[in-house]
Amino acid sequence: MKITIDKGKYDFFKKLDIEIDAKRSVLLGKEESGKSSFLNLLAGFLGLEKGEIYFDDKEVTNLSPQARKAAYIYQNYNLYPNLSVKENIIFGLRIAGEKEEFIEKALQTVVDLVKIEELLDLKVVELTDLQNMKVAMAKALIKDPYVLLIDEAFDNIKGKEELFELLKKLEVMVIYATKDEEIAKILEGVIYMIDDGKIEKLS
Repeated sequence: MKITIDKGKYDFFKKLDIEIDAKRSVLLGKEESGKSSFLNLLAGFLGLEKGEIYFDDKEVTNLSPQARKAAYIYQNYNLYPNLSVKENIIFGLRIAGEKEEFIEKALQTVVDLVKIEELLDLKVVELTDLQNMKVAMAKALIKDPYVLLIDEAFDNIKGKEELFELLKKLEVMVIYATKDEEIAKILEGVIYMIDDGKIEKLS
């Protein structure tokens, strides 16, 4: 992954020219440092006025989040309370018009990975925070993303160590944004510090 930003619309970033190649990376920075904005740029929720974003050798600067295969996990889970766990997980594939056989196979894969088989028929309002976050992970992973972007989502979850162990097993690239240095250590990823509009690789 290569990101170049040359001022323009998001001028809280200085000129950036960085490569993120590790399977697991941590974006460490204080409040209002630009962590969320940077993740949103990678996801495609914000557009670049001046710059380029590449996923491997593919330029994705002007592609939609779906087309660039970026998945985002939020602090509030971003789940539908009136739907079951299963319906939440497969919602995006259904909207995309995928065939039922494909959906069921993809569902089983992520359910086995995240270990939430017993939750599928429950409503998300019946779940603990930890269980809801597992569902959010499954919902993101079922899209088979190139990169999984996580915005402080696990920081305050009781039992978050289990979530980080799951992340370590994934083949997908993970970029986790946090202000907590201890969480950066738990993930055991390459650390990037974001401060004053600059991103610097620390380890």
